[in-house]
Amino acid sequence: MGLDLTVGSAALKEDYLGPLREQLNTAKVLLAEIEKNEEDVEGKYAVIPVTQGFPDGVGARAEKGDLPAAGTPSYDDLRVQMAYNYGRIEITGPSIKAMKSDRGSFIRAIDSQTKGMLNQLKKDYNRQLFGDGTGTLAKCGATSNSTTVVLADETDSMKFMRVGMDIDIIDVDDDSSVATNRKVTAIDRAKKTITISGASVTTDSTHRICRTGSWKKEINGLTSMIATTGTYQNIDRATAGNEYWHGNVFDAGGALRAISDDLLQQVQ
Repeated sequence: MGLDLTVGSAALKEDYLGPLREQLNTAKVLLAEIEKNEEDVEGKYAVIPVTQGFPDGVGARAEKGDLPAAGTPSYDDLRVQMAYNYGRIEITGPSIKAMKSDRGSFIRAIDSQTKGMLNQLKKDYNRQLFGDGTGTLAKCGATSNSTTVVLADETDSMKFMRVGMDIDIIDVDDDSSVATNRKVTAIDRAKKTITISGASVTTDSTHRICRTGSWKKEINGLTSMIATTGTYQNIDRATAGNEYWHGNVFDAGGALRAISDDLLQQVQ
């Protein structure tokens, strides 16, 4: 028969080519552009004084005419509630021992886990910068007594769903829990459904999915900042004089249109 690869397979080596290749999208575009305040803030709120309006004491007059009446400046206080984000890792002693050098692994256990968790925290923080502070990952659709949860029929409803993620399902009407500490075990992006561990649930359009324990504990992101209604950082947009706190909305009437410099200027 002679020597061939089948006969000699036990004597062949496997050639492992390091280093470990990163295969996941780790981009954090918005986080990289946000200005960071390094001041040390304590207490329940950070109170930031802001200018609400300029003194409107201006006007054109004839020669020797009376000057305009002095206007009154307007100020307000922003109350920014603190939000805290944490990450947790778990490493066994044998894992640390087995991965202590290049002889046993391409990466070190502690180093890989801490860097991986830091990267995941930054990615989640980047997601929160786009959010509304509630922690909503997805809106639910109509699910009838099943562990296969239907999500809302929206283009981005599956964007933040990951297999292995621990989630809660919350009723936005009263912040009650529909399901707590469930694990996402499967995802069907075509059907826009996720499968969760535990007992069956019933959901509707008033229900939201969030990370376990994170409901209304995340930072206020762009969705809250640019809204036209509601209260943001304790300033009620419905109060007269607070129109400056509204986001600028230009409704396209359901028709798609190309973005342009003119449109961008109008929404500033």
